[in-house]
Amino acid sequence: MVSSGYFGPFFEDFVVGSVVRHRPCRTVEFFDNVLWSSLTLDYTPLYLDREYAPGLTLAVL
Repeated sequence: MVSSGYFGPFFEDFVVGSVVRHRPCRTVEFFDNVLWSSLTLDYTPLYLDREYAPGLTLAVL
């Protein structure tokens, strides 16, 4: 990766398949999704409904 300065690497600096190890490690959990949805007022079932989401067909770019 190319060192981009104080703010860290930019999107263009990452290589497909590279592994970035960092601390602190944190797992995104269901509550994080609920908190984000509450902050943005975006309660789309795709993000919150476990039964709704798998039935969707998403376009592949």
